[in-house]
Amino acid sequence: MGVGDGKSVDMSPEVDGKWKDAYSSAGALGRSGDYINAVEKIDLAWNLMPEPKLLCSRAHITLVRRVKFYSLAKTYNEAIDLASWVIENSPRQKIDVPIFLVLKGGALLDSGRPDEAFLAFDAAWREAGDYGFDDDQSRYLDFYKTRSDRD
Repeated sequence: MGVGDGKSVDMSPEVDGKWKDAYSSAGALGRSGDYINAVEKIDLAWNLMPEPKLLCSRAHITLVRRVKFYSLAKTYNEAIDLASWVIENSPRQKIDVPIFLVLKGGALLDSGRPDEAFLAFDAAWREAGDYGFDDDQSRYLDFYKTRSDRD
């Protein structure tokens, strides 16, 4: 089965249970501020998913959390690289591209690369307006709007 054929890949109940445990543990660790261990758990959740991973029904939420936790753990290059990989490879381009452009832009901005961050935010904006910017990313949207004079 190829990534482009549109068929979803589901996990067995046993693997799905393990995925839920790892995903939930990552969330709890992230909420407590333990981002290093949250990254370890969310990576475990990703690694539990069957191939082709991008067609797994849990891919999107797992990848969003991975990029966010990499950024929160200040492993910005990993966050940027992963977001770029999703942008290039996701079979759900309309949904994933603007979201992962914003995540990439956030990692770039937080790592001190505002010019590159602006380009990622601008690409997200051109693709989908403010769709890719979550409520918890308002500072990224504010940065973009201030720099581009958009309302």
